[in-house]
Amino acid sequence: MIFTFKNLNIPISAAKTQGPSQILQLMGIILDSGKMEARLPEDKVERIKSALSTFQSQRSTTLQELKSLIGTLNFACKVIPPGRPFLQRIIHLTRGVKKPHHHIKLTTGFYKDIEMWKMFIDQWNGIGLFLSPLWETSDTLSLFTDASGSLDGTLPPASTPSQRNTRPHPSLSVQALAKEAERYLGMSLTPSTKKTYGSGMRQFFTFCSQMYVNPQLPITEDILINFSVAMARSVQYTAIKNYLSAVKNDHSSHGYELHLSNFLHLRLILRGITCSQGHQSKVRRPITLQLLNLFYHLLNVQRTDKSESLMLWAAMTPAFFGFLRIGELTCISTFDPKLHLMNRDITFMPRNSPQYMLVRLKVSKTDPFRQGQTIVIGKTNSPLCPVSAIVAYLNSRPLSSDSAPLFTYVSGGLLTQEKLIRETRLLISKGGLDSREFAGQSFRIGAKAASANLPLWLIKVLGRWSSDCFERYIKTPPSVLAQIPQKLVSLL
Repeated sequence: MIFTFKNLNIPISAAKTQGPSQILQLMGIILDSGKMEARLPEDKVERIKSALSTFQSQRSTTLQELKSLIGTLNFACKVIPPGRPFLQRIIHLTRGVKKPHHHIKLTTGFYKDIEMWKMFIDQWNGIGLFLSPLWETSDTLSLFTDASGSLDGTLPPASTPSQRNTRPHPSLSVQALAKEAERYLGMSLTPSTKKTYGSGMRQFFTFCSQMYVNPQLPITEDILINFSVAMARSVQYTAIKNYLSAVKNDHSSHGYELHLSNFLHLRLILRGITCSQGHQSKVRRPITLQLLNLFYHLLNVQRTDKSESLMLWAAMTPAFFGFLRIGELTCISTFDPKLHLMNRDITFMPRNSPQYMLVRLKVSKTDPFRQGQTIVIGKTNSPLCPVSAIVAYLNSRPLSSDSAPLFTYVSGGLLTQEKLIRETRLLISKGGLDSREFAGQSFRIGAKAASANLPLWLIKVLGRWSSDCFERYIKTPPSVLAQIPQKLVSLL
C-alpha cells in the first residue's frame, strides 16, 4: 500500500502512519482488535471529568460553552452508546438560542444528566466492548460468578416473562419524582415573592452577561460587590437588597448555602450605598376613623341605592375593622376561586339579625400552607359598621351564585386592588387632602393606629401578625407626649 502511494506521488505523513498492529488509534479512539475493545485515551477521559465538574457548579452558561460540552459528550458516546439518552435534554436546551454569547439557564434535568455522566465516568475504566450485532438468548448465554458462599457459582435458570417484569411503577420513576420535586420547590415561595426574585435574577444575569462574568455557583463576594455597585447607579438600596435575596434563594434551590452576613466587605459597601442615597422610605399614611366618616358622607351611603357606592363602602369597612391586607380583600387582575373572596366566604351570625360576620380568608401572608383562616368582624351599631355595609351591598345587587366573586361592579367587572386604591384616593382628594401618600395598606395601618389602647396581644391576634412589627404603626398622640415632663416632675 505504501509502495503504491509512493508511485502515485501521494504524500504520506510519517507521524500518522502505523504498520500492522492489533491496537490502533483512529480519530481519537483506541481500537484493540485483540481484546475487541474501543477505549478513550486517558487525557480525553480527564477532560470529560473536568468539563462535567465545571458545569455542575454553574447556574447558567453560554450557547457556545454548552455546544462545546455537547460535542465532548457526543464524542464519548462513540465508546459509550448508553450515554446518548442522557444527552438529549442537554441538546434540548440549545433550541431557540441563536447567538453564541447568549446565556442559557440550566435546568434540573440538565443537572440530573450531568450527575449520571459524572457518576459513570468516575467509575468507568475507559473501555467499551465491540458488541455483536446478533442478539444472544438465555439458551446460548451463560453467566458464572464465584462471589457466592452458599451457591455453586451459577446464576439460577432464566425466569418466566412475568417474573422478569421488574420495571418500577411509572409514578415512581426518577423523571416523575424529579418533576414532582420541582413542583414542590415552586410552591415554597408565594407568587409575589417568585415575581420579585425572578426580576432580581434577570438583573443579575444581565449584569454577568455585560461584564462577561461566569455566574458559577457559589457566587463570590467580589461579584456580588460589583453587582451591588452597578445596581446602585439606577435603583435604591431596598431593590438591591431584594436582588441579593434572589441570588441567595437561587443558591438554596440548587443546594448551595450563601451567607451574605459573612461577607463583611459587602456589608460595608451596602451600608455606604444606604448612606449615599439617604433614607428614602415610602410614607404610607393611615386611613383614620375621620377619613372613614368622610367616605361615608361622600358616598352618600345612607341614602344611595347605587350598587357601586355600596360595594366600595362594603369593601372599605371590612378592610379597616378586619385589619385586612388588600391582597386578602381583592384580586390583582383575574379572579381565582381558590384565592379570592366569594359570596360563600361571608357568614352572618345569627343569620336573621346579624351581630357579627365570619370571613373566610383562603390565603394570607402568614398562612404559607394555605390552610385558610376565619376572622370575626363585629357590628359597631354606628354608621361606620362593616356588617351593615356588607348586608346593604348584598341586598342591592342581583342574586348570584355562592361561588361568584364577592366584590363586582354592576357591569360585572371585578373590584381589583388598583381600582380600590384609585377610588380611595379619589374620595380623599374630594375631601381636600393630598392622596398620594395613601395606598392599599392604609386601611390596615389605620386600624393598628386606632387600636393603640388595646392590649398588644389582642392587636396581634386581630391583625394576624407573627411578629411585633405592628408596633411601629402605633402612633403616640402629641398630647400624651406633652404630658410626660409634668409626670416626671411629679415624681419629685
